[in-house]
Amino acid sequence: MLRIALIGCGKIADQHAQAIARLPESRLVAVCDQEILMARQLAERFGKPACFSDVAAMLREASPEVVHITTPPQSHFSLAKQCLEGGCHVYLEKPFTVTATEAEELVRLAEAFQKGCVCLPSLTDLSLAQNNIDDPATGARRTIEECVNQRLETVYGVAHNGRVRPALISAWVDSGMSATSSR
Repeated sequence: MLRIALIGCGKIADQHAQAIARLPESRLVAVCDQEILMARQLAERFGKPACFSDVAAMLREASPEVVHITTPPQSHFSLAKQCLEGGCHVYLEKPFTVTATEAEELVRLAEAFQKGCVCLPSLTDLSLAQNNIDDPATGARRTIEECVNQRLETVYGVAHNGRVRPALISAWVDSGMSATSSR
């Protein structure tokens, strides 16, 4: 059974929880939000996983293998880094990060820890237009794969050690879920 946790219990979190619920051999084991009431409300709607307001406690006590991060973009880097360092694969809501430097660092950490770090582009048109981030060196807007100068699948679909099952992505595609849905 693949143990999945979710950080950020706002509107988009429901779509992630629904996708997780459709995955065979997967279970939402924990939800986390700075506002514990948000975590409790999401837990109530999706099978009552453990609720947390502290990410470190969630990682330690729930021991997820994969963590979905659906928080505001400014928090993506620090949360993803914490989860990667905690031994988890990471599934980020877009945008991946807000700067090229952060994107490069997450990819480096994922490779160092042999973990996946995934961010999906729009599943409707597979456009990267909304997955742009600022390049601190030039101030230009570039797509994530341009920033990290690596294969697209390194950023979007890493499955190191075969532990993040392709079903995670196919469940979203099969459901018609679009990463561009409003929050």
